Order: sequence, then C-alpha cells, then structure tokens
Amino acid sequence: MEMNGKERMLAAIDFQPVDIVPFAPPFQGYWALSAMGVKVSDSFKDPKLAAAAQVEMARKCRFDAIEAFWDWLSPVEAIGCEVRVPDVGEIATWKHIIAGPNTLEGLDPPDPDKDRRFVSSLQAKQLVCREMRNEALCFGSLCSSFTLAGEIRGVEALILDTIIEPGFAMDMMDFCADVIKDYCGHMLADGIDNIML
Repeated sequence: MEMNGKERMLAAIDFQPVDIVPFAPPFQGYWALSAMGVKVSDSFKDPKLAAAAQVEMARKCRFDAIEAFWDWLSPVEAIGCEVRVPDVGEIATWKHIIAGPNTLEGLDPPDPDKDRRFVSSLQAKQLVCREMRNEALCFGSLCSSFTLAGEIRGVEALILDTIIEPGFAMDMMDFCADVIKDYCGHMLADGIDNIML
C-alpha cells in the first residue's frame, strides 16, 4: 500500500513497516529559502513568501517531512546577542552576551511573543502546516539548551566554565533550559507535529 509522507514518517517513528524509506533531511528551511531565491531577512518580513518557498521545495523534493519552523536560533537574538543575518544561510551569532556570572544574574528570559523572528516564523509555520499537514509531517527545529548556552556565552568559554566554574555553568544551563522549554511550549501550543532540538 502506498503511503503519503506523513503516514510514512509516523509509521517509521512508531517502528512500523513503510512502503519506502522516509526522506526527511534536517535543516531544510534555510536551504529552501536559498533555492527559491528568498533572502533570509525577507523571510521574516513576509512569512507568506517564506512559507511558499518551503512548500514548493518540499513538494519538488518529495520530502516526507517538512521543516515548517526553521529559525532554530531565534532565542539567541531575543536574549540580547548581536547576530548577523546573511542573505543566504543561517544566522550567525556575532557577539555573545554572557561575560560571566554577573551578566547572567541580570538577564531576563525572553518572551517568545515579543521575539519578532519567532513570531514571524510561527506565522510561516502555520501557513506551511495548513498547506502540507495532510501530506507531510510538519516539524520545527530549535536549538538545545546546551547550544543556546554556547551561543550566548561562547562555546570555548562555556566548556571552560564547566571545569572552572561548574556552578555558573549549571546556572547557565538552567536558564537556557527554561528558555527552550518556553519556546517549545509556544511551538507546541501553536500546533506542530514534532520539534527537533
């Protein structure tokens, strides 16, 4: 029996037989924008344009799952780090915000509802999932708490913190875990099949 992408993905996740091996590459989002000639900055300004690019590429490539939410590092800028938004490709953290324990103490977790990138990405996700929900599994990508800590502190500094100041490193991890839980909660409440951390 032939399956559609969503049926195939759900069966595979449940360790059930599938008609063919599911095709669901991670990190499709930025690639699809580039392939469709959509600048990253324009994808935030126009969620409809971003969603259309995702849907068209998913259908062309016959993805069984579609990365409906792809701005996996949006909390980094919302926390206060300086980022660089390229025309093509992933957004890079340019300046870390955590210099030490004192800077963490004064840091408030971001409100996902006020994170312009997150809100725009949720709007695009809604459009993608509305269009693709019956034919492909809709998933979102979000950084893990360790990745977020590395982005706001710097990976090398974070690794040294785990050795030299483990209490501070744990406080950072707790802060980041709370941020990611909040963002995941918003994504799930908004209706998405799966979140990949």
